[in-house]
Amino acid sequence: MTIHLENTPATTAPEGQKAENAARQRGFTLVELMVVIVILGGLIAIVGPNIWRALVESDISRAEAQMNSIAGAVDMYMMQNRKLPGDLSELTQEDQRTGEPYMANIPDDPWGNSYQLKALERRKYQIVCAGEDGVPETDDDIVHPKSEDR
Repeated sequence: MTIHLENTPATTAPEGQKAENAARQRGFTLVELMVVIVILGGLIAIVGPNIWRALVESDISRAEAQMNSIAGAVDMYMMQNRKLPGDLSELTQEDQRTGEPYMANIPDDPWGNSYQLKALERRKYQIVCAGEDGVPETDDDIVHPKSEDR
């Protein structure tokens, strides 16, 4: 036994209601947008300070590496001249024996300030970086060597 079904039209909504339903399905609700914003804000609050701290620490590490390089040039100058240089610019002048400078140039610190050479005793010295604020003898200064063992 076979049953024949007529093609019956499906129940359809009026045209205006179809467009309204389609518009509702395409967009986000205000609540969904607020949830996304709160989640992003939380992530920024958690990750932001860590990124900032890493940037500051990288500047400090770069300054320490530059100061270590300058200290090597100062030590070489002292071995050959038996005295401390008057200032760091002497390291860029040609050595009379080799015709080469101890350093091609003296870099600025990561904050754009000059390093300072501070003579402590006859053969003891410190290289001083004024730090982020650029003001010497404040809490953010970086000194090489860190201990007074020179």
